[in-house]
Amino acid sequence: MPTPRSEPIRVVVAGEDRTHQFLLARLIRSLPGTQGWRLEGLDLQSDFYKISRAKADAKKAGIRTTGRVKGKPRSPEAVLFLRVRLLAQEAGATGVVVLRDSDNDEGLLGDAARLNEEGIDWQPYAAFGVAHRDAEGWLLAGYTAQGDDERIRLQQAKKWLSFNPTREPERLTAQPNDADTDAKRVLAFILGEGTELTGKGRAPSRPPTDDDLASMAAGLAGVNDLAAFENCGAAAFVAALRALASRLGAPTSP
Repeated sequence: MPTPRSEPIRVVVAGEDRTHQFLLARLIRSLPGTQGWRLEGLDLQSDFYKISRAKADAKKAGIRTTGRVKGKPRSPEAVLFLRVRLLAQEAGATGVVVLRDSDNDEGLLGDAARLNEEGIDWQPYAAFGVAHRDAEGWLLAGYTAQGDDERIRLQQAKKWLSFNPTREPERLTAQPNDADTDAKRVLAFILGEGTELTGKGRAPSRPPTDDDLASMAAGLAGVNDLAAFENCGAAAFVAALRALASRLGAPTSP
C-alpha cells in the first residue's frame, strides 16, 4: 500500500511542446490517485518543463548521467530521460513524468520500457513515455467526431489513407512533415482545415489550437480500452503513470 503524505506531492512534468503539456495534464488528472499531485516544471513558477533545455541545464548544474548499464551504452534518448529525472531530483521533486515523440524511431518505445522497469526503485519515482510516432496521433486515438462535417472529413481521411487514423495512429508519420500521412496534417484536416489531404487543397501541417487540444486530450483520457493503442505507446505510458501513482501514494487531508 502507498504511504499517505501530509503535503502536496511535487511531480515534475516534462515534454516537448504544448501538445505534450495538454496531454500530460489531462492524462494525469484522469487517473485515480493523482489529485494530490502538484504538477510543475523545475520551479514553483511553472507547471511544465521543456526537455529541449535538459542538456544545457544538466551541464549548468554539474549533473552527469550514467552512460552505460550492464556494460552496454545507453542511447542518447535514454540519457535525455535520465537528465530530466536527475534535474527533478535536484529540484526536490517527489516524482517526474517525461514524454517525447518517437519521430518515426520505434526503438524509443523500448528505451522508455527499459527505463520504467530499471527505475522501479529510483528516487524520484519516474514514468517515461514515448508517443509513436507523434503526440497528435495520440490525440486522434481519443478522438470523437463533433458534428456532420467532422464525421465526413474523418471518412474522407480513412479513404485517402486506407486506414483509420483514430484506431491505428502509429501508422501516421512525424517526419518529413510534408507527407500526406503527417499526424499534424491529418488532425488539422479532420478538424476543418483544407479541402483534402493531397494536392493543392491539402490541409497544413500545424499543431492544434488550445481549444482543440483541451477537448481532444480529454478524449484520450476518457478511453477505456487503451490496449487497442499499444503500438503507439499510449497504453504503456498510461500503465507507467498508474504505477507511478501507486508508488507515490496520496496526501492526507490537513
